[in-house]
Amino acid sequence: MGLKELKNFLQKHGIEVEITRHAAPIRSTTQAALAVNLPPENLVKTILLKGENNTIIACIIPKHAKLNEHRVQAILNWEKAPKIVDYLEIKKITGFNPGGLPPIGLPENIPILIEEEILAKDIVACTAVNEFHMMKIPVEAFKKVPNEIFVDKIIE
Repeated sequence: MGLKELKNFLQKHGIEVEITRHAAPIRSTTQAALAVNLPPENLVKTILLKGENNTIIACIIPKHAKLNEHRVQAILNWEKAPKIVDYLEIKKITGFNPGGLPPIGLPENIPILIEEEILAKDIVACTAVNEFHMMKIPVEAFKKVPNEIFVDKIIE
């Protein structure tokens, strides 16, 4: 999915975000925080997991945090711990390039599990479509996505 498709998705669902393009690729947390003028703790990342019956779930966690796959397993009541989706499969599953996977705009059949501490923020930011674009998202916007949303403690 490109920028045009992401913007169409946002418009279709009445989701207002701020997307900015930067001349150089954003490659670090410090660069990302400066690019969106937010503290690093307001940056998030999207991790795709594959679980039982090849079920895909997106986990949204703070950029600085480590996902606890065993916690996700317990929340979803899966017998085995899920595996992180291979970097090359991300585009095939979501339409987004790896490194530009936003938490909003995912295919509607992918449930989203959000780390509970994210909801304490007003605004979060992430890459959008590729490493040149950043997206600032009001946390309230997650209520407008068509995906099934879960909120729980999923980081270590």
